[in-house]
Amino acid sequence: MFTITKDFHFSASHVLNGLPEGHQCGRVHGHNIVVRVELAAADLDDTGMVLDYGLLAPLGKMIDELLDHRHLNDVVDFNPTAENFCRWIYQWCVTQFGWPVSRVGWSETPKTWAYYQANTGIGKADAPVTSSTGAGVTLTVNAVNPMAEAETTIERVMRQSRLLQ
Repeated sequence: MFTITKDFHFSASHVLNGLPEGHQCGRVHGHNIVVRVELAAADLDDTGMVLDYGLLAPLGKMIDELLDHRHLNDVVDFNPTAENFCRWIYQWCVTQFGWPVSRVGWSETPKTWAYYQANTGIGKADAPVTSSTGAGVTLTVNAVNPMAEAETTIERVMRQSRLLQ
């Protein structure tokens, strides 16, 4: 199996819900976040690659426009934990582009990483996540057939965010 990874860096704040009184992450706080996307393939394409790194540019653009220098609680409707964001980004990559994503990581400090890796195989979203983009659009990725419902919703979200022209 061949794998490649690409890191994306941005800064954002959030508040985690459901924590005990006084927990440091229950207050507004910020991070310099690293998102790591891993792609895998049993065979290489005709040019000898898993995927051209340049094709991942839309992910960087989405991160820059929707997440960078934002309060993440205002961007999504789920509890903005590292784990939930890993799954959300994984599903975005798979449903929007069909990339052979094997794992997505999220680091908020140099010492911590959270990862999401689907149980159903490479390139298949297996658990629904619903989020709001802050533009009044809700994004839901369906576990059974993610392409059917998510494709038009993601396109609408991206158009409103000027990610698709």
